[in-house]
Amino acid sequence: MCGVEDQKKINQIVKESGTSFYWGMKILNKEKRFAMFTIYAFCRIVDDIADSEQNLEIKLSQLKNWKSKINKVYKDHSSDSITRKLLESKNKFGLKKEDFLSIIEGMRMDIIEEIRYPSKKKIDLYCSRVAGAVGCLSMNIFGIKSKLGRTYADLLGKAFQFTNILRDLKEDSVRNRCYIPLDIIKKFKKEKKSPQEIIKGLDIELINKEMIRRTQKYYDDAEKISRKFKKKDLKAAILMKEFYYNIFKKISVNNMNLYKKIKLSKIEKLIIIIRYFIRS
Repeated sequence: MCGVEDQKKINQIVKESGTSFYWGMKILNKEKRFAMFTIYAFCRIVDDIADSEQNLEIKLSQLKNWKSKINKVYKDHSSDSITRKLLESKNKFGLKKEDFLSIIEGMRMDIIEEIRYPSKKKIDLYCSRVAGAVGCLSMNIFGIKSKLGRTYADLLGKAFQFTNILRDLKEDSVRNRCYIPLDIIKKFKKEKKSPQEIIKGLDIELINKEMIRRTQKYYDDAEKISRKFKKKDLKAAILMKEFYYNIFKKISVNNMNLYKKIKLSKIEKLIIIIRYFIRS
């Protein structure tokens, strides 16, 4: 009964999140789908810790606890629904401990500092941790365990994370954060401005266009590499990308509308799914 209850709990976390990745995971076979759901549930939990209103010490302690749990999973010990299913998935798909720990370190970056106008090195590291590492775990589940597969996951992860940065500009600015890279901010001589001043400034449309160009390049570079894999092996990643890329396109069209968080409607999601199956 424990396995059934674990599965129900993880399914609930995924469904309640309303994630854009849901249908990409849903089209996988049962074993792979549930492994993906488990990874997503883990990511949701540690992300919620980073975003919570609790004080810094509590959040760092909770992340430290999860780091300990992951280390125990790789010693074949589990203690709750998530770790029991992570242990199963680790054994079935050869998931790497370094990727889980990288995700936790990415969340820690968000806790210990207000990230604002990061250097290229820092934003690359941040994206690799909070998004690329998730992609690397996913590629293992898809059956792609090559170095090129990890490169693809990292590039697509950067595309997704830059899409998030564009989508969440206003929300982040209220928290005195801005993940737009320093070189773009410097190009418009805005490094001394606060995040809220930047999004209210006259140059925000031009700044966003620079971000949009960079994001598009990550999508393009990932697409080039994807052609080296069998399409059937990437079916989940392709559908996930379609959802995120359509969010990105809406953001690109609504560049100046920073006061409305861009989402896909149910109709738009249905159209994406229908198009995907027509092309498959």
